[in-house]
Amino acid sequence: MRFRQLIAALVLVLSQPFGALADEFTAVTHPSFSAVEPRLVYGLITYDFAFTGKDGAARSQSASAFLQSLIKSRFKNKSGNYIVSLDVAIGDKIIATEPIMSATWEESKFLFVTTSEKSNIVINRNGILIDDIVVDSETNTISFSMKVRYSSNTSVDMSLLTELSQLSRTASLAGLSPGVQAVSDAYAPFATILSKLLSKYTDVSIVDNTTGAFTLLDDGFPNQLRYNGTNFKVNIYLKTLNSQLPTNFSPEGFKISNFGLPLTEVKSGVGAARAPVIDLISAGADKVAGFVKAITDGAPLGSPKPVSETEIHDSCVALKNKLNKFVTSRDAALVYWSFLRSFHAALVQYKDGVSCGRGDLVEDLSALNLPLSASDWPAQ
Repeated sequence: MRFRQLIAALVLVLSQPFGALADEFTAVTHPSFSAVEPRLVYGLITYDFAFTGKDGAARSQSASAFLQSLIKSRFKNKSGNYIVSLDVAIGDKIIATEPIMSATWEESKFLFVTTSEKSNIVINRNGILIDDIVVDSETNTISFSMKVRYSSNTSVDMSLLTELSQLSRTASLAGLSPGVQAVSDAYAPFATILSKLLSKYTDVSIVDNTTGAFTLLDDGFPNQLRYNGTNFKVNIYLKTLNSQLPTNFSPEGFKISNFGLPLTEVKSGVGAARAPVIDLISAGADKVAGFVKAITDGAPLGSPKPVSETEIHDSCVALKNKLNKFVTSRDAALVYWSFLRSFHAALVQYKDGVSCGRGDLVEDLSALNLPLSASDWPAQ
């Protein structure tokens, strides 16, 4: 049924340029922490959207007044479907289009009715724009805009549009998350459909592209943005998370009694492809995948030499490097520590297995309060 609705929505609609006449978001706060190294934290972007008024009736009236003014001033009072969205971009690529309001206007009245708002307009009050993205020089700065889109004869159900936007976002973000190529390919058609659908709408910017940042990797950008309209307010928050196990992390480092927990709870990927990072690595087809799979399965490596004569130090180095591509440097150290603790008995059977818990491979573990037994993993 949803796909029938979607296909019905993909009809030719009016396309006519209008001037943007848009404002910008204003900076509310700037990053208040000291400099953060690249790939040390995850980024989370949330928003809230509210109309002015002391009660539901007043807020509903504000919503109606906002859209009526916009429709009359920017769209010459044209009958049709209107969608207000928040667009999120990294560089010149749109990675999320979040619908926050939808209404149908005909003969100077709204036709959509929603039980949650009990008025004539469908509204998403708050939500998540982006989550669990590793912050580095490529992903630190994010641009935001707010648009209203108009179609003369297309009406898309708000829940369908929201679902389609989420699928499109999964495809867009998959390029920034290793190990999710399959789901990226599977969801790419949804991104294409959403793009084609929205391209058929006339759009007008309410708020122009404004850049924010998660951390001080880039100077001068805010990590909270706000737009105060005549009848409404939009807040956008760029937050950072120290780890996927935040309750186990403090400035002193990690405190985890269950050393197997990170192997199941530290994940990578988006949407349906999100899975424990160690599972994503072992599912690959390279030498690192074969190494991890053999160790976790308790099977010997495919080597012509006996286990006691087989060297694995380079495989441990390769695993550590690959972990750093999937998650933050903190969580990469956490997963590697969990791997060493969980499979110590298997690792030390190899000729140089003890070296996997020595030297450069474990320097960051000590800094994060992730101890290894000195008797099991001697320094020399």
